[in-house]
Amino acid sequence: MMNKIINYRELIDRSTQDFVGRRWVREAVDAFLAAAGPAAFLLLGEPGSGKTAFMADLARERGCPARHNPPPNVAGGVER
Repeated sequence: MMNKIINYRELIDRSTQDFVGRRWVREAVDAFLAAAGPAAFLLLGEPGSGKTAFMADLARERGCPARHNPPPNVAGGVER
């Protein structure tokens, strides 16, 4: 079994091309990350509301890796 590296650079570039920002959502994410408590944040919205663009912009702005190399036992992380 091979471990598949998932590259998100194209998705990030494509999703942030016309993104104008969501300051209030970014502030909510920052407040959540600064607070002690559960470590899962759920971003909900209607189709086309900008969820992917927001997360792509956040990842780009904060220098998050643009690829993911999941462990072999994670669903979707193994070529079959």
